[in-house]
Amino acid sequence: MVFRKEWLMASATAVITLAISLAVIRWLAPQLLGIPVDLQMVSVDEKVSPFYEAVFREKDLSSKGFLLKDPYSGIRARPLFPRRITMGPNDLLGFRNPSVPNVADVVIVGDSQTYGNNADIDQNWPAHLRTAMKDQSPIVYNMSVGGWGAVQYAYAAEKAAAFRPHLMIISFYTGNDPLESFIVAYNNEHWKEFRPDPSITSADIPRLELDTLPIRFNDGITTVFTPKTRYTSNMDHEAVETGYKIMAESARRITKANSINGIWTLFTIIPTKELVYESKILKENIDVSESYRLLVSAEKNNINNLKKEIADIPQALYIDVVNPLKKAALGSTPLYTETADGHPIANGYQVIGRTVANAIQGLMPPPKEGVYQLPITSKMSKYFLVDDNKLRVFKNADVTEKNGWDCESAPIIADRDLANLKFTGTIVEVNQNRYGPTRNKTAINER
Repeated sequence: MVFRKEWLMASATAVITLAISLAVIRWLAPQLLGIPVDLQMVSVDEKVSPFYEAVFREKDLSSKGFLLKDPYSGIRARPLFPRRITMGPNDLLGFRNPSVPNVADVVIVGDSQTYGNNADIDQNWPAHLRTAMKDQSPIVYNMSVGGWGAVQYAYAAEKAAAFRPHLMIISFYTGNDPLESFIVAYNNEHWKEFRPDPSITSADIPRLELDTLPIRFNDGITTVFTPKTRYTSNMDHEAVETGYKIMAESARRITKANSINGIWTLFTIIPTKELVYESKILKENIDVSESYRLLVSAEKNNINNLKKEIADIPQALYIDVVNPLKKAALGSTPLYTETADGHPIANGYQVIGRTVANAIQGLMPPPKEGVYQLPITSKMSKYFLVDDNKLRVFKNADVTEKNGWDCESAPIIADRDLANLKFTGTIVEVNQNRYGPTRNKTAINER
């Protein structure tokens, strides 16, 4: 009887232990018990943040300000900001686009000069680039925020790789990028790796001087220069020199990371308004201040040095927009406002957009016409017919081959390369005159 009593107690203990163990497993590791993912509960803690609460932050959406604070980027633009004449619309990520695409052919990173202050979204330079490349119909995504500098460009470029772009364009601005880059690197411990000289402190910055220099050209164009203000980011100063070093270092890091992902990296340097009008000032022999002469001299030197740094980076390309802007400024079309604002207006943005578009035309060829295969699994592919930037999918491999195509020799294509082709339907019939290698294009377009 004693043995039987001990056996019953041991069995009861084992059952209770098993029940407790299953309960613990069910709570901590439900996947081990085969519980569907949609029935599993995740506690809100530091390890798993609630996704939708982070994306649709009420504090962001109800903010009265346009720029919001961020621990890494310092500032970011308000998500879902409405469309206005010279600002917005901002997408869910806070960038100036109608929407967030799944993939992008071209991603552009910059500050307010690239965001497009002073112009409607359809008139900033990324929009003009897209218009100039209408034959290729690229998906262009603008990841620019006013007030950003080189450190934020490197941070955004890392995230931009998720869009699997063919090209990434980083747009520096000599008007304030050097000091803004310095301030972010030396004020935020998260970015201390960008500090070329740890002995310098964030207090080592030149004093900002404000000034105005009204200018009137012979053709009636008027504007206002601020040479002392812009000279602050171009003067012979330790913080400015360090800022340009940070810009060059960010270019190296961005290019290295992109080359691993097969992304072309291009850089451009947008100059100050003062430098853009230099040739016109000299041509008309307009009397300017000493501060203006100091600015354009220092800025040209800094641009040349940064260009050399970029030229030494393997697989990095540089696009000159300085000279096209200076050439356009010689004409009678205003490129900037009549005020001291240093951002271009639509005409100025058009010069930049078209110049960049011309430089990248050959870097983004569309898929050649013919049949491509897109692997779905290790044993199955879908077959697509590309014709005149239009896309059709064959019902299956059998229909593909009966229309005259060799499935095994069909080149493999990535789904992102099909994203900007217009889908026009599924091919279910066998008709080589319409869908074969020797197809009649008139016939297929009539379909």
